[in-house]
Amino acid sequence: MVTNQSRMNLNVSLYIDAPFYLMNNKKKFVHEKKIVLIDGTTTTIPVKFSPNIKLNYPYSRNYSGMLWFEYEEHPIKVLKNISCTIN
Repeated sequence: MVTNQSRMNLNVSLYIDAPFYLMNNKKKFVHEKKIVLIDGTTTTIPVKFSPNIKLNYPYSRNYSGMLWFEYEEHPIKVLKNISCTIN
């Protein structure tokens, strides 16, 4: 969840790498998505996890990645750590 406290609406490009995905408006897994964060509101950004698991290699594994927030007309990029463990 992200809360916009900037006192203005923000156009944001989100980026993420596999095996993590964002969902577009058509419920498809994507690596890039554009959203508008409305001032004073909290927005949920669902992140999906879809690893390529090999059935003949059933070992535990840790996955980590970053969710990038790139603000239009603003030089700052925000990174959020993402992790998942398969046991």
